[in-house]
Amino acid sequence: MNDYQFVEHTADVAVRARAKDLAGLLRQFALAFREIVCERGRGDRNRETFEVAAPSPEDAIVEFLGELIFRAFAEGRVVADVAAIEPLASDEIRFRCRLAFETIDEPATEIKAATYHDLEVKTIEGGVEATVVFDV
Repeated sequence: MNDYQFVEHTADVAVRARAKDLAGLLRQFALAFREIVCERGRGDRNRETFEVAAPSPEDAIVEFLGELIFRAFAEGRVVADVAAIEPLASDEIRFRCRLAFETIDEPATEIKAATYHDLEVKTIEGGVEATVVFDV
């Protein structure tokens, strides 16, 4: 059960995602982020690995999306593919993220931040669900 959908929000962009676990939520939010930011990149994909560590699932989502926002708007690169998001053993929530990024010329929508507004990871039948509001 992996999916995301855009939900109505007054001034910003909101995305609700469902997945079997937190790693799956991060994957869905990455795919939604790409859809918001650009229709097509240049095709010059580079695989990169980074880690996300946070004290809560909500913090992990905001930290992960913050990394994607920085790469898109400071470096001009957007996520093209999610190779893997692997949980790591730790006292806190920690993931190793292997993603492919590609260069974009002009973003379709500029995202300032992923917010904590109404952000809560909820357990649902078959997995977890969360809604992220992007400040645009």
